[in-house]
Amino acid sequence: MQDKLKCYEEALALDPGSKLFFPLAKLYLDNEQIEKAEDVLKSGLERYPEHLEARLLLANIYFLRGQEEEGEKICIDMFSLLKKNIFFYSSFYIIFLYIKPINIKTIHL
Repeated sequence: MQDKLKCYEEALALDPGSKLFFPLAKLYLDNEQIEKAEDVLKSGLERYPEHLEARLLLANIYFLRGQEEEGEKICIDMFSLLKKNIFFYSSFYIIFLYIKPINIKTIHL
């Protein structure tokens, strides 16, 4: 795992504008390096604010730390963007009609 981390760190150092920030942040989380994950996500989101998975991961970091207000703000901002899209509502409806409910307790970060 350390080799993979080092590889991503070097690649991101060579190309700071790369979207590799997201998999690197996930690796940091897998290695319980939460502060590094947060820093990488914040930096990457400055360049790619449309990266929804990265926003969600950052929100989850805040929720895990008990920083609910920060996590909620990210989620509210994302929902505001999505609700402007005409396909959001139809997709949301289809998901809740046809997909089995997710047990939140079985999801692992």
